[in-house]
Amino acid sequence: MADDAKESGKPTYSAPALTKGLDVLELLAEARAPLTMKEIAEGLGRTKNEIFRMLIALQERQYIERNAETDAYSLTDKLFKLGLHTPSAQDLMSAAMPELTQIAGDSNQSPHLVVFNHGLTVVTAAAPGGEDMAFTLRLGYGRLATDATSGHVILAFQSPKVAARMIDECAAHSPAPL
Repeated sequence: MADDAKESGKPTYSAPALTKGLDVLELLAEARAPLTMKEIAEGLGRTKNEIFRMLIALQERQYIERNAETDAYSLTDKLFKLGLHTPSAQDLMSAAMPELTQIAGDSNQSPHLVVFNHGLTVVTAAAPGGEDMAFTLRLGYGRLATDATSGHVILAFQSPKVAARMIDECAAHSPAPL
């Protein structure tokens, strides 16, 4: 036990593999682009051998995906989908769904609610519209905000300073200059 734990009377527990996996997820979440195994190992101050099995396990559980062409890893939307099951997200969806359903009924269109997240618009709720045909975006779907109509709407209602920062976040995801 650590000295702090002894003084507080509370035991401390160590789960190195879990800690390593969470470190990988946090690093990928903060990265502006997918990272190779070497970049992940360097970013965490570990060897590639230490990281290899963790990347395989996270990939098998679909928390991360590897681009076969670049050998770079990125997060999937699995954590986001898990987050949608939290009470606060459920409250947001509970509040939004009656409105989205009303809009869908009135317009015969498929409305969706998005949030801006690190340069992307991410779908947090959607309702099918139309009687014959409906088009909806899956929850967790993310698109570069500067390429999405909903992103343009979000940017239009920001101060110039905030909009500039948001556009900079979009640029980090775009191969071409914005």
